[in-house]
Amino acid sequence: MKIAIIYTTKGGTTRECAELLARELNGHNVTVADMNTVPDLNEFDNVVIGFPIRGAKAAKAARRYMKENAAALQTKRVAYYMCCGFIDCAEEYAEKVLPKALSESALTVTCLGGSLDPARFKGFDKMIVKAVRAEILGGGENGEQRDDMTLPTILDENIAQLADLLKSSNL
Repeated sequence: MKIAIIYTTKGGTTRECAELLARELNGHNVTVADMNTVPDLNEFDNVVIGFPIRGAKAAKAARRYMKENAAALQTKRVAYYMCCGFIDCAEEYAEKVLPKALSESALTVTCLGGSLDPARFKGFDKMIVKAVRAEILGGGENGEQRDDMTLPTILDENIAQLADLLKSSNL
């Protein structure tokens, strides 16, 4: 089975998830590519599209890619994953950011977690990540970690589930 994992990333988390997914698919012919260097989709049995969520929106490159390739994506077996800092909002984000025609024809739409590591970001993004981390880690009433929030992490179990789904969807 030939699988393309196509992603765009800002801080590297979406790329890291693509690489982790590729490792889970060991034994299959997997191509991992940034959306800027996408191979011909006709060469693949399954396609996985990964993108980060920022400010409740999919990355601009992902929105553009899905719009430009909507017709081709609807003819393939496609799974979508997103990476976001607010994992509890993933379902809401999926409904908001993924075009309806693509979500209806998808194998799955899932969240693989996220990261709020300031070292992965630059400039304004770094400042925002630091502020969100500070709110989570010290935003409680007395400066302690909030009980209602945790730092996001990459969800290995979701990566394994996505890999299992792709393995079982062999034509």
